Amino acid sequence: MLEQEPEQKPGQNPEQKPEQQPEEEKKEQTPEEKEAALRDTGEYMRHWFWGPVLACRQVYMQVIAASVLINLFALASSLYIMTVYDRVIPNEAIESLWGLTIIMMVIIVFDFTLKTIRGQFVDAAGARVDRVVSETLFHRIARHDTSLNKQAVGALSNTVRDFEVLKEVIGSASFTVFSDLPFIVLFLFVLWGIGGPVAAVPAIIVLGVVLFGILLQPVMRRLTLAGMMQGQGKQAVMVEMISALETLKTMTGLSMLRRRWLESVVNQAVANRKTRFTSQLTQHVTQLGQQLSQIGIVVYGVFLIADGTLTMGKLIACVILSGRVLAPLGQLTQLLGRLNQAVAAYRSLGALLDGTTDEESRAGQIRRDKLNGDISFRHVTFAYEGREDPTLNDVNFEIAAGERVGILGRIGTGKTTVLRLLMGLQKPNNGLVMVDNADVRHLHPDDLRNNMSIVFQNPVLFSGSVRENLLMGAPDATDQDLIDAATASGSMDFIGTLPGGFDFQLSERGNELSAGMRQSLAIARAMIAKPSILLLDEPTAALDAGTEQALVNSLDAATKGMTCVFVTHRGSMLQMADRIMVVDNGRIVADGPRDEILQRLQNQQAQAQPTGSSTPQGGSTPQGGSTPPQAPPQPAQ
Repeated sequence: MLEQEPEQKPGQNPEQKPEQQPEEEKKEQTPEEKEAALRDTGEYMRHWFWGPVLACRQVYMQVIAASVLINLFALASSLYIMTVYDRVIPNEAIESLWGLTIIMMVIIVFDFTLKTIRGQFVDAAGARVDRVVSETLFHRIARHDTSLNKQAVGALSNTVRDFEVLKEVIGSASFTVFSDLPFIVLFLFVLWGIGGPVAAVPAIIVLGVVLFGILLQPVMRRLTLAGMMQGQGKQAVMVEMISALETLKTMTGLSMLRRRWLESVVNQAVANRKTRFTSQLTQHVTQLGQQLSQIGIVVYGVFLIADGTLTMGKLIACVILSGRVLAPLGQLTQLLGRLNQAVAAYRSLGALLDGTTDEESRAGQIRRDKLNGDISFRHVTFAYEGREDPTLNDVNFEIAAGERVGILGRIGTGKTTVLRLLMGLQKPNNGLVMVDNADVRHLHPDDLRNNMSIVFQNPVLFSGSVRENLLMGAPDATDQDLIDAATASGSMDFIGTLPGGFDFQLSERGNELSAGMRQSLAIARAMIAKPSILLLDEPTAALDAGTEQALVNSLDAATKGMTCVFVTHRGSMLQMADRIMVVDNGRIVADGPRDEILQRLQNQQAQAQPTGSSTPQGGSTPQGGSTPPQAPPQPAQ
């Protein structure tokens, strides 16, 4: 029976606590150095892969015990035939024949039973490892660092798919081969005991096959890695094409992706062909070794029989045992290609799963079940990786709890970056982003998300019902909360027209809904959590004027007493603002009460108009629906 193992958290041993590493020790290590560190410090139990495997060590010990018996039973057939030829036939001992045959049949039944149980045990242990590692993988991707965004979605999904290759190695077929390998030595000793010098023939061939495989491994490893890299490139192109298929159909960019796709297909095909050739070459050499071993034993055995040092029964037993000696090597050569893929997959997944994410390192820090909503930026500077000029440069401002602030500015001046920094999605290069006088980086990420909601300019919906999508913002929300949030966002106006209403099933990304509907549902999803802080990035960009004004009126009432920071280019959104900040070239160039800032911007824009022109272009009042005036790049007064 399989013993129930205690539940293990992803990548963590409950008996051990992660230690804080000194800053100077946090440097990149090679895979070999990481393995050595694991061996030296005994941290295998906390490793993302070896931890779950070792948690099933009792099961694997039972499998090894079964393998010992199975391989001992494998000796029975050769000993049976040797006894029949050398003892039963010459002496016509029929009763002994029946006795030996009955014993042999019992052994065969036990052998069949043990092999079946062994396969079930290995598969059960593999399923446990699969569950724990898959949970760790999902957990890590869900809480990944922003640096992971640099990887193409297709390449990342291909890396996740590589885990399937790794699972095969700990599956019943592969593990059986590994557990049988040590018994090659046992069979050689038994063969030596039966046939004496005849054992030298398979021993020499085993050494030759092993040496050939070792010499060929670097080539196979290089070809396997090249094939996997090309497969990642092909997957990345396909995912990118599928995600933007409608856009591609409206432009001439399809030929470029087709060229990338065909290049990846051709390169992967070449690499795979070379890998298969190398793997088949190893298999053919092993098969050749098996044939030469049998022929060599027969030829050598004939001379030994002529000398009277070997019997016919022993010769036949030696031939059978030589097949058992080389059988595990033959099975191993068939797995060499998959083994190299498994090693590459292990390293690829290790790059994703080794260490801790920023969020996990913050998990043991400040806990705040409830945030009031005070926000502070103190000398914040931020630059995206690969860009020399900072997106935000020495930004300072304070937002009191319950204050509603609109952020204006030209495209690319850092408005959205302010929201991303507040949400903890990015880390400032310098300065502090504070919420309730606590650094965002020191707050537990779950507490931050429970008290803060954000709606991006291009919101994403998930496959499932409308209800399920809205409840992602607050899984414990009641039906009344659902209705209130949908009403505040204006979603109730169209949810009632959908077949099934809240139970209407959406496809991936909610593609059957218009952009405005998706944006409205995203606002409802943010509002249902009743957050202390609400962040909105162009929340009305996809709405018509009438729907926009209705949404603004609803949000104006729903966000009273709530800290709300929103980015907008639409004048009507400013109706709900208590205060306006204008961002230009990464700096706050204007900050103050709404009416004062709007008047100042209108005056500046009017002065910039040519003489004789009409009303300043882009002017608006807080109640207007046109684009608010933009500020010239000058310091705030």
